[in-house]
Amino acid sequence: MYRLLLFFNRFKTFFYFLLLEILAIWLMVVNNKYHNTAAVNTANYYVGNFLTFSDRLNDYFNLAVVNKSLAEENALLKGKIEQSKFMIDSSLTKSTDSLVVKKFDFQVAKVVNLSTMRYNNYLTINKGTQDGVLPDMGVTGPNGIVGKVKSCSKHFSTVYSVLHSGMYVSAKLQKNGASGTIRWEGADFREASFLYVPRHITVKMGDTVVTSGYSAVYPEGILIGFVNKIDIKGDETFYRLRLRLSSDYSRLNYVYLVKNNLVLQQDSLEKLTTADKDEKKQ
Repeated sequence: MYRLLLFFNRFKTFFYFLLLEILAIWLMVVNNKYHNTAAVNTANYYVGNFLTFSDRLNDYFNLAVVNKSLAEENALLKGKIEQSKFMIDSSLTKSTDSLVVKKFDFQVAKVVNLSTMRYNNYLTINKGTQDGVLPDMGVTGPNGIVGKVKSCSKHFSTVYSVLHSGMYVSAKLQKNGASGTIRWEGADFREASFLYVPRHITVKMGDTVVTSGYSAVYPEGILIGFVNKIDIKGDETFYRLRLRLSSDYSRLNYVYLVKNNLVLQQDSLEKLTTADKDEKKQ
């Protein structure tokens, strides 16, 4: 405190001068219309710029909250869309109206780790068994398919990315329904192969490829990518197609876990049918 008083005492002449200057400027602005208007306009300009900067800074720091909110809203909308697609005819039930079955549920998760430069790539998400996540659940993103859940702990799960040598996805051409299989062959994280499309099918550059819905993992029609290379040699039966993947796997932030509520019914029925065929062969 004593040193502070010494400082003010030492520079008291300067502070008196500064105080008188401020007083003079204030009197000039108050008593002169031109200077008053100029001062108000200048103050408004700088205050406006400061408030704009402050607002942008606030928006920037709130991006994570906004992104999470949008992701949760998208998950809710995805669930409603899929619910509207799956209906059971009333003639098969006791109800007088058609029964809408909610086949798929969507849940938001945040990506906390990922890789794209390996031959077998994974993601780690911040949802686990405590949140109802189970192995083999599908995972999609804002721009299309992402992968499939591999294993879960209580609070986290690892996900096979599409960029994994053991990941196969049942897919189809959106325009004509011709089916095939998506597989990543370890070259470019932006591209994958579309296999087993018969050569009699008409395929063009830019054709859209989506999930077929044949597996119990993904709903039908989720975007996978676009044809960017068409090749066929000699008398080969199938095309050699390359896709530009719709999802940028190096920039994933939020993803959607896909839960098939009817997967047990479908799996048990298919296993029963397969077992029945095997018995008949014997």
